[in-house]
Amino acid sequence: MNYSHFITAVSAARKASPIRLLTELMQKSPPSLISLAGGAPNPNTFPFKMATITTGDGTAVEIGEDLMKRALQYSASAGIPELLSWLKDLQKSLHNPPTAKYSPDQGQMEICVTTGSQEGLSKVRLKAEYIVASVKCNYLLL
Repeated sequence: MNYSHFITAVSAARKASPIRLLTELMQKSPPSLISLAGGAPNPNTFPFKMATITTGDGTAVEIGEDLMKRALQYSASAGIPELLSWLKDLQKSLHNPPTAKYSPDQGQMEICVTTGSQEGLSKVRLKAEYIVASVKCNYLLL
């Protein structure tokens, strides 16, 4: 499904920030690269080295040192690639959206991780004639 008719001209004209593009490039670079462009802090200076989180059913989830460094570091604007891939696979297995198999030109399903609903809504910027409604924590275009 092509959703482009829902997007305002302002949103359609947005361009990626060059600094954010450098961040994505830096993530693909070898660990020996020291880049001053994106402002990525030295992960060895982060205050947390590891963590253990216990879920409601008593399962302990370990976050080791390497994963903690990755989690606390700046990442690509869309989110950590492995997380995005996992979320896409989850959406496909639970909901089987028809757009999952589309090409990017056809409006392939995309995932955007936000800090909350207000940030997500501010990123969308829909045309005024559409209404966004929250139904059981999912947003629908009406």
